[in-house]
Amino acid sequence: MERIRLVSEDTGASAEVTTHGAHVISFVSRDKEVLFVSRKAIFEPPKAIRGGIPVCFPQFSDFGPCRTQHGFARNSTFKVESKSASSVVLVLRGVDIQHEEFPYKFVLRICVEIKGDALVQRVNVVNEEENVPFEFSFAFHTYFRVQHVDQARLIGLQNCRYLDSLSDREERVEDGEDIRFGKEEVDRIYLNSPSSLTLMDGKNRTCHMTQSESLRDVVVWNPSCAGRIRFGDVETWTVVEW
Repeated sequence: MERIRLVSEDTGASAEVTTHGAHVISFVSRDKEVLFVSRKAIFEPPKAIRGGIPVCFPQFSDFGPCRTQHGFARNSTFKVESKSASSVVLVLRGVDIQHEEFPYKFVLRICVEIKGDALVQRVNVVNEEENVPFEFSFAFHTYFRVQHVDQARLIGLQNCRYLDSLSDREERVEDGEDIRFGKEEVDRIYLNSPSSLTLMDGKNRTCHMTQSESLRDVVVWNPSCAGRIRFGDVETWTVVEW
């Protein structure tokens, strides 16, 4: 598994990306690690890495044709298409993997770039076969590191419609000013969400997230205390996905 290190010459912010899954496993900004990776993570392909920013393609969760949760991209080996000191473009081609559940001539490109103190990710999907359309869903499954999950709150989703995955994806409306995490599990798909969200971690850490117009749904997930124990870190992470 090749690991690629990116660094901003201006700010010193850095990231580490693996060719396995085009997976960002570290992002350090202003001397603080932003991402969570489980102590139980296995860095042995084709096993998916637990934590960081997994790439979900051609489906998020079970929204697609694959039997495997979140599709196959996070278990696949990408090739480096281009690279600079602060950016890399990784590519996965359908003709190379010939996946039986998604037998299309697709090209999936993931760009990871450090811009100042920010991490920027872009996705591009191309269908290279005329007259053979396909559908897919996609997500950057980001695990954010927080100092203590009970103090973390996500701001910006008030009045948004969401599907509650803990209640058979029943549609509801978010009535809280923020989303807080603790002993109870949270697993929601917010529909057509705002383009900017803020994750507050107590008084000292703030993470601003901005999404593109083409990825407008947001998934917010944090398991119960028992679920976090299975990951190996009880109170240090939460997930926000685009």
